[in-house]
Amino acid sequence: MNAKPVRILLADDHSMVRQGFRRILEGQEGFEIVGEACDGMRMVFALALTVYAFVFSVPLRVMGKP
Repeated sequence: MNAKPVRILLADDHSMVRQGFRRILEGQEGFEIVGEACDGMRMVFALALTVYAFVFSVPLRVMGKP
């Protein structure tokens, strides 16, 4: 019996960081990348559209504040 994959929303304000995590996680069994966000507002919006996703890497400036 196969377990459901862990659904992940990548959130970081640096695209290279998101790309790096995507490459690492896509090569691992048991993970599904369901979206990306480059700031806090987009992260909240993406989570509202994505059911049952974990946020991965959030050292971004939330809501545009440094």
